[in-house]
Amino acid sequence: MNNKFQEALDLMQPWAHCSSYHALGKATVHFIQTILSFDPEDISRTMEILKESVTVCNRLRKRGTLLYITRLIRGTDYNMYTQEEVHAELCYAECLLLTALLTFIADNSFVNFIKGGLRIRACYRAYKEAAHILENRRWDDEEDKRHYESGVRMG
Repeated sequence: MNNKFQEALDLMQPWAHCSSYHALGKATVHFIQTILSFDPEDISRTMEILKESVTVCNRLRKRGTLLYITRLIRGTDYNMYTQEEVHAELCYAECLLLTALLTFIADNSFVNFIKGGLRIRACYRAYKEAAHILENRRWDDEEDKRHYESGVRMG
């Protein structure tokens, strides 16, 4: 059976270091391959790829100390986020979800169970933030909003 995993990875690889969607796509393909094999080496490699994807998404998300302080005082103006920052938030949440699931699969130890639970909690917070963006942002394009909403609802 040929699922064209390598072809998909080859398409995403050139931009996986600078695009949140390509990084997430690469991680998702590796995640699916790992779920199909349950090979410990694949699990370790996929966990590293997921960490790289989270790093890419973090780099593209709206962040900073000043933003954090402003957010505490006035709340967040999601209209100030660029399209790339909005979508990086969503990709970040999806990467956290895959990381949490893989943590449970990697090892059945109590420590990994706790790690997985903490990662699920972080994932929940990220999706909650994505839901706030969906509700409170002025969307210029309805199609963009629909696509974003489908990602939020998936989580």
